[in-house]
Amino acid sequence: MTSDKGFHLDENQLITAAVDLSDLPVSMQEHLSTCDRCMKELSSLENSLNGLGQKAEQAAPLPVKRIIIPPEETGVRALFSEYIRPAFSLAATVMILVFALWWVPEPETLPETPSDTLAHEMIEEDPLMAEVSSILENAMPEEYIDISGSLYTGFDEEFMQFVVPVINDGPVSQNSGMKGDLSC
Repeated sequence: MTSDKGFHLDENQLITAAVDLSDLPVSMQEHLSTCDRCMKELSSLENSLNGLGQKAEQAAPLPVKRIIIPPEETGVRALFSEYIRPAFSLAATVMILVFALWWVPEPETLPETPSDTLAHEMIEEDPLMAEVSSILENAMPEEYIDISGSLYTGFDEEFMQFVVPVINDGPVSQNSGMKGDLSC
């Protein structure tokens, strides 16, 4: 690899040499210094990159406003911007949290005795619960109660089984689902 004329630098090695020649291994640096072909390719690459840079500079618009980088702060200003300002920010945040927690109203306390609890529940009973309670007592509307004549019908368990017979859970047919059985 030192000065072998059959060996030449490839494109990646030429780009590395164009950026910084010291990034190449010593053997390739020696080859580049002795090989005319590699030197011509390197100079051609550098010329094309320079031309590209000039074209980019010409195509780039000029800045509308001059950019001024402020000088680095020293002394009291640097101390303020590094330590005091964050400390004030932290203190203000803590104070806001303390005031927010201080102004939160206390939750309502529950009644302590059973009679207070019952009174509290009766006050908060809503109309829906009142309607549900009335339906539980007698589910029939007033019109149907008037038609039936009385609230007590006298129906016993035997009459209810006559009206709504008990359904057996057994199979209706002899088909057990096994192969060879005939369906009804």
